[in-house]
Amino acid sequence: MKCQSKIEVSMSNPFGGVNHILIMGKMYECEITPTIYDPNTYNPAKPSYVVTCEDGKFRKYDADHFITLTELRETKLNELGI
Repeated sequence: MKCQSKIEVSMSNPFGGVNHILIMGKMYECEITPTIYDPNTYNPAKPSYVVTCEDGKFRKYDADHFITLTELRETKLNELGI
């Protein structure tokens, strides 16, 4: 599914530059991870996504750092009063 990033992530490279991993406001391909439960309390962990980043690598981030297309659409419709 497509998700919009609410965060920006960068890392320095060995040549003294900066590589952008996620760009705030940009759409990314996201897959929700399976639900993981704490073995002591049996409470579920916070949901997270595996995201295809700018460098083509897959990384795991909290779902709170992204907004789905459905959520984005609802937000825009509410702003328009529809």
